[in-house]
Amino acid sequence: SAIVSCFLDGMIGFYFARRGKDEEQWVSVANSCIASFELWESRTPHNFSNKLELLMAEKFYYLGNRDCALLHYQNAINVSKKYRFIHEEGLAEEKYATYLLHLHRNDDAYEHFNNACNCYKKWGAAVLVQRVEKVIGLLIPLCGGTGQMT
Repeated sequence: SAIVSCFLDGMIGFYFARRGKDEEQWVSVANSCIASFELWESRTPHNFSNKLELLMAEKFYYLGNRDCALLHYQNAINVSKKYRFIHEEGLAEEKYATYLLHLHRNDDAYEHFNNACNCYKKWGAAVLVQRVEKVIGLLIPLCGGTGQMT
């Protein structure tokens, strides 16, 4: 659908903007998607607010605004949970964990990768579970935690 395409374009836009090549073009694409989600969210918050929060988190990650990025990742998780979008909660947990790795907060990242894995299990997405479990396996030696998956 056009909505899913817009969401993915926004996520991809900020990903490539962080890489620095054609940065202005990618930021423009992503910001256009945010504008669309702001409009949609104003009309139907329960369907769009979690996605807008995740796009905003990615925007602040790109901008280097740590506090705002952390807040929006947490909001994306909470709103996804509130409206029972378990698959999108898993995505928000996974993106948050990835950002925490970027900040060298390995123990926190480990926790949120586990949360993502649990969401994907509940959703029945075995391939996503396997992929995230591989990441967790690579992360365990870098953590001070127990190394036990939940």
